[in-house]
Amino acid sequence: MGEISEALFRARQEEGERPKPPAPEGRAPRKHAPLYDPPSEDPARLREVPRHEIGSLRSDEAPPAAAPDPSAPPAASPSTEAHYLAIRDDREMGWLYRMCSVEPDSADAVRFRHFAVRLRAILDEARRPSVLITSAIQGEGKTTVSINTALALASIAPEVRVALVDLDLRRGRVARELGSSSPAGVEDVLAGKATLEDVTVQTSAGRLDIIPSSRTNPNAHSLLGATAAGFFEELHARYDYVICDGPPVLPVPDSPLISKHVGGCLAVVASGRTRHSAFRDLTELIPRERWFGVFMNESTSVSSKDRYGYRSNYAADPADVAEYEALRTEQKAASRSEASGE
Repeated sequence: MGEISEALFRARQEEGERPKPPAPEGRAPRKHAPLYDPPSEDPARLREVPRHEIGSLRSDEAPPAAAPDPSAPPAASPSTEAHYLAIRDDREMGWLYRMCSVEPDSADAVRFRHFAVRLRAILDEARRPSVLITSAIQGEGKTTVSINTALALASIAPEVRVALVDLDLRRGRVARELGSSSPAGVEDVLAGKATLEDVTVQTSAGRLDIIPSSRTNPNAHSLLGATAAGFFEELHARYDYVICDGPPVLPVPDSPLISKHVGGCLAVVASGRTRHSAFRDLTELIPRERWFGVFMNESTSVSSKDRYGYRSNYAADPADVAEYEALRTEQKAASRSEASGE
């Protein structure tokens, strides 16, 4: 800045003006915002404007970038290109997060579709077509349930618009587990630094869109408490169903703040691991009327095999057919024995 001031001082001396002496080096930067007034023909007006802003006042020159305001927060740099994500169907690490895509015919994927059918009926009757999926503490499978529920819902209703929103702003995992990357996320929309279009990622799963969280935000509660209402209002206007992966309830106050903006909440509990005291505290921190229900995760009471024995008639495995016929014969023999009183 010292060199620029000296150059201006010498230029004004050559023009015969009586300028003020240049400011010493190390002076504080200007506090006023850059000028965006219409072009002025007054030479005196141009002389009052710092040299790096003169171009923005002249219509015959391309305006340079405006000088940054040191007091303003850093702005996000969302990409203007349309985001698209092909949901992977390989068995690479973390494939359970996208089980409904990797093993669409498995018993677990079928159960998620059954669950999606029930959830859709609940959301159709709710005041808002959105659900917050949360848990008492981390590690109980809420993100796995959120992603697979969204994939299942998109598969049973390919004609409707579904949004999967990562609202765990402190430790978001949706984008990472699905292989998506974006310079901006939900936190930027809530802070007013980006629009919903800037951060939305379209996917290959029907009309499912992902709205990710791009980085850790330790002050997530302040964002959610200040601007969440308008954010959810726009979500509900754009999508038929909104699935929110929220943070755990007990460590942080974020989920109770989110719960008043959605149609209802779903608690994920890990069978054999979630403590009764933690579950009781979970249901007390979010009002009882805000709960849709509980999703029991990691249950061992249901076999991983297809217990209903439903298989397609096409390309049937001979071993499966033989096993099925043997089972049917055994069941018929048992029924005859019971009927005869043996």
